[in-house]
Amino acid sequence: MRVLIVDDYPPKLHLLKHIIGKIRPDADLVVAESFTEGRGLLIEGEWDAAFFDNRLHDGSGMVLMRLARERGVPALVVSAHDPATREERKCIKSVADVTNLRQAITGAFEQASG
Repeated sequence: MRVLIVDDYPPKLHLLKHIIGKIRPDADLVVAESFTEGRGLLIEGEWDAAFFDNRLHDGSGMVLMRLARERGVPALVVSAHDPATREERKCIKSVADVTNLRQAITGAFEQASG
């Protein structure tokens, strides 16, 4: 599984790599530290999934997400900033739904073993 991560903030990039690596240890993680680099990799490569920072210093993760979806790549925008637009709020909601699902599954496992 090839996963593209585009983020220009090293601590968050490290965190994303760690989390994704824990969830999918078999993943081939490829990192880009700018919009320009990420866009090039996205266009040139074959990806199974992609994660983008929303506010890159040279562009928008939302643009990368739309491009990824046009190419059939499941993509998610991950940002520490509050979403400003309706489209951003919709994407952030997707993150919240995944988080809630993960918490529910974890809780169910804890109840089953407790």
